Amino acid sequence: MGKGLGSGKERGGASRRAAAALVALLAGVSPIAITTPAAAQAQSEAVEFDIPAQPLGSALVAYARQAGVQLVMTEEAVGTTWANPVRGVFERQEALSILLRGTGYRARFENGAVRLSRVAQTGERAEEGSTPDYEDDAFAQAPDSILLRGEERQLPNTEEDIVVVGTKIRGAYPASSPVEIYSAEDIAQSGAVTTEQFIQRLPQNVGTRTEYASTATTTNSFNREAVSSIDLRGLGVGTTLTLLNGRRIAPANFGQTVDVSIIPVGAIERVEVLTDGASALYGSDAIGGVVNFVLRDDFDGAETRVSYGGVTSGDLRRGNISQTVGREWGNGNGLLALDYASASSLSASDRDYADTSIFGQADLTPTTQNQTALGSISQDLTADLRLGGLLALAMRDVKNVALLNALGAPTAYRSETFHTFADLGLDADLAENLSASVSLTYSANNVDSSYGAGAVIDTEYSSFDLTAVLNGVLFATPAGSARYAFGASYQEEEYLGTTTANGVTPSGRTLGRTTSAAFAELLLPLIGESQDAPLAHRLEFSVAARYTSYEDASEPRADQEFGDRVSPKIGLLWSPFETLNLRGTYGESFRAPSLSQMDPSGRLFTLQQGAAVGGVSSTVVALGGPADELDAETAETYTIGFDYRPNWLSGFELSGTYFSIDYSDRVAAPSTTAARANPSAWPELIHRPVSADELEEIISSLPNTFNNTGVSLADPEAAAAALFARLPNLWIVDSQTRNLSVSTLEGIDISLQHRAETPIGELTLGVDFTKIFEFVEKASENSPTVSVVDTVGRPADLRGRLRVMLGRDNWWTSLNANYVDGYDNPLAFASAGGPHEVDSWTTLDWTSAVDLQFEGWGRTRLSLTIQNVFDRDPPFVSRGSTLQFSPAFDPANANPLGRVVALSITQAW
Repeated sequence: MGKGLGSGKERGGASRRAAAALVALLAGVSPIAITTPAAAQAQSEAVEFDIPAQPLGSALVAYARQAGVQLVMTEEAVGTTWANPVRGVFERQEALSILLRGTGYRARFENGAVRLSRVAQTGERAEEGSTPDYEDDAFAQAPDSILLRGEERQLPNTEEDIVVVGTKIRGAYPASSPVEIYSAEDIAQSGAVTTEQFIQRLPQNVGTRTEYASTATTTNSFNREAVSSIDLRGLGVGTTLTLLNGRRIAPANFGQTVDVSIIPVGAIERVEVLTDGASALYGSDAIGGVVNFVLRDDFDGAETRVSYGGVTSGDLRRGNISQTVGREWGNGNGLLALDYASASSLSASDRDYADTSIFGQADLTPTTQNQTALGSISQDLTADLRLGGLLALAMRDVKNVALLNALGAPTAYRSETFHTFADLGLDADLAENLSASVSLTYSANNVDSSYGAGAVIDTEYSSFDLTAVLNGVLFATPAGSARYAFGASYQEEEYLGTTTANGVTPSGRTLGRTTSAAFAELLLPLIGESQDAPLAHRLEFSVAARYTSYEDASEPRADQEFGDRVSPKIGLLWSPFETLNLRGTYGESFRAPSLSQMDPSGRLFTLQQGAAVGGVSSTVVALGGPADELDAETAETYTIGFDYRPNWLSGFELSGTYFSIDYSDRVAAPSTTAARANPSAWPELIHRPVSADELEEIISSLPNTFNNTGVSLADPEAAAAALFARLPNLWIVDSQTRNLSVSTLEGIDISLQHRAETPIGELTLGVDFTKIFEFVEKASENSPTVSVVDTVGRPADLRGRLRVMLGRDNWWTSLNANYVDGYDNPLAFASAGGPHEVDSWTTLDWTSAVDLQFEGWGRTRLSLTIQNVFDRDPPFVSRGSTLQFSPAFDPANANPLGRVVALSITQAW
């Protein structure tokens, strides 16, 4: 089954394994790895490799797949040796030498074959790119080696069927888009022990929705479920598309955003991050980018993982246990994975800096229990037809003591989430250069929550998606094959919410929508590597477009139609030299508001006496919930970047990407803090009522959730008259969700990495950071432009990570320094000390792991992680309009955990 954005399953892979197994058995060996043979390919051809450090047997499997060579070997030939990582563009022989360096094995290409043998001295290291000499007679007689030759072990010649992030095309990739791929080893080496922690370490991501003090900021005010979501670029929830094996996941948090904490970190094979607008390929929610979690599925054996840890100051403890079992048979494979994780809470009283006079005994992190079960199966029906399926069930129980409003006491909040994800796919080879795939995906989230004195909020969100894609070669050129993908999709969404709490979204209305789409993508190579053109080692052009049409399916109808739109994207890659790629993209996005954003039952108002407007104590009528009319969002995204891998410095990589996003008609609740200070400049948001009739209309049509004016609202006409008599200091503050005029964002991503062999092992140095030059918003055409970068709850202008790793044989150790730049807090309340500067924050994470092998016991990995080694507190942030329920830090840019120590054991049986 294809993984869409992730990795498509190699069609016929199981049948090829069976064929190779038979050949190997006839030869008297036990095969452990087979990939597509390419004996005729020149070993000098450069190939891009991404092979993490791992046991040699599995590393050779990965090498063979990426290099396009056949590989069959005996288990005794590699034993328990640990291979070196290989990342970058190398010739096949050079990559193989790097992978085997220090392992006690050497290999070379010879007459269309690969020779693998054990060297005399196990610790001897081959020079990078060298071709070792072998004694042919000794090699032929060695009992622990085997000659790999394409013509002798002929298998069906089928290309590997890969779909890479940022494209629908199989077997090729438009390298014009900025993409990062993180393996399971990368996640482990980052110092993260959960999926959400790894996501929070990405410099491009902002913690708009996290479990940390989940009601502390206005951006987190509806996150009492303590979800952890992805918000690339900090554009807001719902602007980053989160996928599982290339398929959409039902959002939690009132149908607003996907909760990544339901994905067990041990089930992840890799994470693919596209930091570019991709609505032309995937439709809505791909304005800021796409993150795809690819689960493990091709696994033969059993693996048990156990981890336990906690903070060194406080009561928070976290434990996890998982079991994975996989089996391969002649023409298919299956996998079952079970995971249980739990964490106790971190109370505000455990942190001296937390403002307990305001935040009380509330939780800085919740008590959680996560249970996940997933199973996958893949089966060859014929040589050209493959069926695959995935079923995942997740339950999440959250207990969160949080504040409900600025004047309330901490209140216990409880939520139980049940998530279902099911995917069924069929892949078919129709001809030599033509394939098709069809997938059916169902995803649903049911959330039952309660708080306070019996108040209940229940929400249900479900989506059904049918997608069909045709892949093929349009024509051949001297530069290579022009490849295309063409397809169509149909999606049904439904959102239902019920509540016993007056005025709290939702209130029992079923909202629905159907989305029809057709899409096409073309990858056209203009100049190829083999053409040896001056200043044009490689030149390729890509273009994609998606037609999307929305229809309302609500009961009763919401009468909000968003029409249809074509979203295009183009990309260009130019490599003037083999070592340098220059790339650029332009794309447009079209996104309808989420169903919960459209729910009119969320409209409400509050009455507050003594609120400041224009520096004067006033009575404020504040409106909340969605405005009457919401329109679709649109965006234009530009990227310009480069990738540099010099051949004079092996293992060095430098990449940079400039990004610019013009985000129009963004659906969000405007910040009214600046407007309250200068109401005349914000007439659309803050104004005086023109008549008592306007007040009467508000009182009679909207629920009231807070009133300290002393005016009874039982009789709307009398109440309106009493309030209207308070003019001129009676204001209407309109904080309803609406289409903001524009958000403009621009910045740059930089990534630098260098790998070098040292006498004590392979040393890796890396730096990743994101610098935001500008991020401004306007609430309307007539409103002032406001900068939101470097403000509480929004992105800091500079975030980065420095990593150092040393690995050799069966161990590695890594250090990761995480940095968030300082910024101002101009909106702090005068009673809390007034505006002040928020310090920068640097923390250090250390992780070390060792692999042990015991006879008859399998492989055991022990790892120890210490997060925030020096136990640095988050920077102090004073209470203000964007940090109303103050834990004294900004949850979007820091966390309260302090030093965390975790020990884990992984046992492969």
